[in-house]
Amino acid sequence: MAFFPLQSIQLSNFDLLRTTTFNSGMALMRNIQGEVVKADRSLSAFDNLSEQYSKFIGFASIDHDTNNSIIISDSVGSSFIDINSIYFDNINTHYTSVKRSTRDLSDESINKYYNPSDRSLTSPRGVGVYNITGEIYITDQFKSVTAYTLFSDDTTPITFSPGDLLTFGAGINAGKLVKVDTSAFAPSVIILGVVEKHDTGSNLLYFRHKVSLYRNTTTEYSTGLVMSLDANNLSSYDAGVGGTIWYDLSGNNNNGYLNNGVTWNSNGYFVLDNTDDNIEILDANTLDFSGDFTVECFYKAYGSDLHMIIGKRHPSVGGIGVWAFASFFGLFGVQTAFWSPAGGGGATLDSGSVFVTENVWYHFAITRISNVKYLYINGVLVNSGADSYDYTNPYSVYIGRWDGNVISNPGYVIAARMYQNVGLTSDQVRQNFHSLVNRVI
Repeated sequence: MAFFPLQSIQLSNFDLLRTTTFNSGMALMRNIQGEVVKADRSLSAFDNLSEQYSKFIGFASIDHDTNNSIIISDSVGSSFIDINSIYFDNINTHYTSVKRSTRDLSDESINKYYNPSDRSLTSPRGVGVYNITGEIYITDQFKSVTAYTLFSDDTTPITFSPGDLLTFGAGINAGKLVKVDTSAFAPSVIILGVVEKHDTGSNLLYFRHKVSLYRNTTTEYSTGLVMSLDANNLSSYDAGVGGTIWYDLSGNNNNGYLNNGVTWNSNGYFVLDNTDDNIEILDANTLDFSGDFTVECFYKAYGSDLHMIIGKRHPSVGGIGVWAFASFFGLFGVQTAFWSPAGGGGATLDSGSVFVTENVWYHFAITRISNVKYLYINGVLVNSGADSYDYTNPYSVYIGRWDGNVISNPGYVIAARMYQNVGLTSDQVRQNFHSLVNRVI
């Protein structure tokens, strides 16, 4: 893997674990333990942009494991920078050459620098990084996709054009550069560079390094919204005033009632204990679904158990038209989230191979469009299936309570939304996810 600065020879040295693996040119950051790792949006999703900014340290000068290499330009050619400061590489080709070893980057001021005599697998080791802003770099460490959510990248290939903004990838694309999505549905991210050109012949990306913030001020999709509860919005719940009512922002008076001692946390969410806490939204015609609909809830379990994330269930048991959006969060090894109807109709839909677990925030969403249900987790579609059931019943909507008095918590909840006669598209679900995540952060 390869990386090449056109002008800079300046390096900064950082300590990291010897077992860490990354390639030359990958974006690096410090993790929560302060260790240097591949920059990964999914690891910093709940950091604010300033925190993400402070964790980024630069681009690796070497492969940390094997095949250290550097991009070398064929000197025969006529490279130039035009009047718009765009670099044009009119060379014959590129090739790779063995790069300097890590020991060549030794900085004696770093006391924990790699000791060749130390064969411990956990021994520290150093790495040089390039981090000079304004420099033009050439790299093969990129993925031609966009940053889809804070936790994931899109899988649809894109074409890089001069002026495109770059950020670091998520998950399998950690450390690699991806394109910043500037649409209304996109996440807020840090910018690491601006594309100068993409040499498709050699498949190398030329970019000018800059570090800045891309802030997307997206708001919730409002058409068809019949209930909107947001614990981090003073108009929905003012902790200074207190009380047991979580006010509906949609204007339909579908307020949430905080039963049995539900408490508000200063970080902007409600806490449900493992005794009898629950949140009740009284039945209304606006909360019945005979056609298209959408239900969302931002929830974190703090115990592996059956959790009613949100549902409209019979006060005793069963019932026609009832539904539940729930998960066991790892209890009995069951790690799926699922939509479950009852009363002789409807179709169960679960998250399949996408697992959820306790002590992690999730945005859960279920939509129905033209008799097809879609289940999303953190803005990403995970399953779909046919369903034409009439979810009309006279019961309350609950967060944290199953049938009767069966309590399904403990958990935390930030927000819940419901739409009548509107099934949100994938982009609209993503829009809502990012509007809530921004408030969480």
